[in-house]
Amino acid sequence: MNSAANGRVRIRANDTRTGTSRRTNIDEFSITAYSPPTSPTVSASGNLSVLNSTYGSASLTATSFTVSGQNLTQGILVDPPDGFEVSLAEDGITGFAATQTIAGTGTIAPTTVFIRVAAGSPAGSYSGNIVCTSGAASATLAMPEAEVRRKGLNITANDQNKPFGQTLALGSGQTAFSATSLVGSETVGTVAPVRMTRRALMSSPRPPRQGGRLPRPITTSITCRGF
Repeated sequence: MNSAANGRVRIRANDTRTGTSRRTNIDEFSITAYSPPTSPTVSASGNLSVLNSTYGSASLTATSFTVSGQNLTQGILVDPPDGFEVSLAEDGITGFAATQTIAGTGTIAPTTVFIRVAAGSPAGSYSGNIVCTSGAASATLAMPEAEVRRKGLNITANDQNKPFGQTLALGSGQTAFSATSLVGSETVGTVAPVRMTRRALMSSPRPPRQGGRLPRPITTSITCRGF
């Protein structure tokens, strides 16, 4: 017999013989304690703060939560939503990656996990669930919406000489410029200045009456907001 609860076991002889010399012998009797398997569980908890950053940079600070588990046969995988990265480092500053695994089996004590906006996230809003899984067990924790703000891009045209009376060709395909505030390996292929400023026009005066063409410098710049 099997019983999951506490109880009393009774043994009764079923002997139909008559007479005064009846008896029953028990040759072997054993009781085995049995513990049914328990299901694995994963827990995640914490009060997460709102995070913000500027394109090209991770959020200046990180927020944290705790993860634990019971009756586990493998570690806990921590997978944040797109746009975020996590770390198990005690300083909460280093070791960030797209996912982290908390190693261990059986009982995993509450472990602090840090989360921040990833440096490579494009400008926009990000939110979703942090998913913590170990085999068939899982737990989720909602991440507050974070904003990655746009970053200004400055493009400065190189100085050019325009002799009086000649036309300076503008439009698409211009490559004589320098750019600042680019992120990582980003580049600007060409720009398309469509006009010169009044200052640039004034920097190319008429030549002396004696004739001849005197080259004068022309300078312009373009500012792009958000990329």
